[in-house]
Amino acid sequence: MAEYFVRRLLHGVLVMLGISLFVFAMLRLTGDPAILMFNGAGRPTPAALAAIRHALGIDRPFWVQYVSYIWGAVRGNFGTSFTTHQPVAIMLAQAFPNTLILAAAAMVIAIVISVPLGVAAAVNRGRGIDLASRIASLLGVSFPNFWLGIMLIIIFGAKLRWFPIGGFDSWGALVLPALTLGLILCSVLTRLIRSAMLSALTQQYVVTARAKGLAERLVIARHALRNALIPTVTFLGLQFGGLLGGTVIIEQVFGWPGVGQLALQAINSRDYPTVEASVIGLAAIMVLVNFLVDITYGMLDPRIHWGR
Repeated sequence: MAEYFVRRLLHGVLVMLGISLFVFAMLRLTGDPAILMFNGAGRPTPAALAAIRHALGIDRPFWVQYVSYIWGAVRGNFGTSFTTHQPVAIMLAQAFPNTLILAAAAMVIAIVISVPLGVAAAVNRGRGIDLASRIASLLGVSFPNFWLGIMLIIIFGAKLRWFPIGGFDSWGALVLPALTLGLILCSVLTRLIRSAMLSALTQQYVVTARAKGLAERLVIARHALRNALIPTVTFLGLQFGGLLGGTVIIEQVFGWPGVGQLALQAINSRDYPTVEASVIGLAAIMVLVNFLVDITYGMLDPRIHWGR
């Protein structure tokens, strides 16, 4: 088990280095931030551009910049923002919790709705609840998340005035953006759980459990659902990264002060340190989530061992 953890740790480090190198290189192809700083302020002289590049530290060779950045990031120093002149670590510390809260709330909403609905649809295959769940799932995956967010703002924010429509001044402001992300994920998750449950209900261990005289609810909960959750956990682990990516659009729609909004503003202003730290932070969360998914496999299925 210890060997497995070490190998996964090394794998995660390599993934993080690859992502950081890719982002670091791609940002240098987007343009010169020194020129962008002079927009609307006349034509800059070569000496002025050189002075700004030197002050930003982007006049050094590429590999020198990259190694310097990684060495600083390992120590928790992600540099200083080109636009706000604040430490990027402080900016991320303020924005990351908001993004994680939004993604976690959306995940909870999706699980609370989709698990009982998917199980009920599988157990009552071909009946009304099954047909209704499939139609609802099809409609859910057909709606773009930004369109659904705007509709929720118009109905529950502007007309009914039940919830705030922007910012994060109160916990009520979390409801609409979390619903927007959660309902889209719920549509896909319901279909996945239904399919996994239909497959599990035909397995021999379910037939044996019923033959022993176990109550139907115990057969479904202890035997069918537990095994159906294995592919579901994999999907949730992958979709958590999708939620983090989806928050970029939703944070713009709802004015949510998270990493997505921070990164988008930084991209528009070619704020290299902020963009790099935002992407690396999101990638680190994805690596951690994938590791937790692997650990969960062993809890759901005793036949799965952590090893080579």
